[in-house]
Amino acid sequence: MYSQEETLRSTIDKSLKVIRLYDWLLNLYVLDFFVDNHWTKLPLSWQECFQNITPQDLGNILSEVPTKHVLPLSFISLIKAVKSLSLPRDKISNKNKIGLLLSEDICNGHPRLKNLFLKHVKLKKRHEICLMSKVVSGVAVESKCDAVVDFGSGLGHLVRVLAYNNNLYAAGIECQSQLTEEARRLDLQLEYTASKHLSEKNMSNFHRPIHLNMTLTSNTQLDEVHAYRAALERILVDYDPKLKHAPVRNIKHSDTMTFQQYSTQALSRLNIPLPACFARGEADLRQWRRVVTLYTLRLALAPLVETVILLDRVLYILEHGLSCEIHPVFDPKLSPRNHIIVGKRL
Repeated sequence: MYSQEETLRSTIDKSLKVIRLYDWLLNLYVLDFFVDNHWTKLPLSWQECFQNITPQDLGNILSEVPTKHVLPLSFISLIKAVKSLSLPRDKISNKNKIGLLLSEDICNGHPRLKNLFLKHVKLKKRHEICLMSKVVSGVAVESKCDAVVDFGSGLGHLVRVLAYNNNLYAAGIECQSQLTEEARRLDLQLEYTASKHLSEKNMSNFHRPIHLNMTLTSNTQLDEVHAYRAALERILVDYDPKLKHAPVRNIKHSDTMTFQQYSTQALSRLNIPLPACFARGEADLRQWRRVVTLYTLRLALAPLVETVILLDRVLYILEHGLSCEIHPVFDPKLSPRNHIIVGKRL
């Protein structure tokens, strides 16, 4: 009988063996697609199978929808290995498995306060905050803990629910001061609205969340990931090899934007003369389907990579003497990264 830690190590080892077989695919970056001729790095059988495939067909294949395409055995083996080793993403239905204990709802008891915590929150975020607050509140009750800290709290939506609705002492840590200032403003706005409908006694029971500014990690920005950027990269490298991977301006792309319009905006801060002819870039963009296909194949490994990261975190918690569970709490269609790790000190 294997222990939980032994089972985790075995799964991580097996997953890493698969990942290392496909390091060459994971290490491809979209902006180098044309410069380094990434398509030729695929096995010949993959090139032949996927060269004319539509994005829809490839999406169906990765979703295990039956297909008429004859797929390479190595590709089928990869997809099966990823599925068998990756954590399941189906949302759990039995809430008792993770102890979703709700504290008394001290705000929503009044009909006019029904949507008090939904203002300024998008639908996806509402879904996540609702479930996450239940998990945190349940764990807090089970652990007899009345204080929580949210790292990367943004506008403070989660700590606001935990503090005002779940009666916890909640603190949010955020690196961007403007978000912290806005979070405090939203706290005051909530209290002002609540004061119109709740008694002074109920208002006195509120725990106002604390919002702090602190930088925990670097703010490295990632490049854009689309065919226009890859085509522009070849133009930059042809102009001057030293411009490879040069940071360019982030552009809000639209369906009607031409490659020349995109390039003009992207290069506006590099202080270099615009290429007289964009013909090569336009020619590269006729291969946009290959760009989409290759990076879709690359993303097929993402669940396995994420599994290794999550299981490594679980193992770390277990090695430090805490009990630990991991569950797919959110709806994967709304929140693809839908797992929550719960560690408890017994």
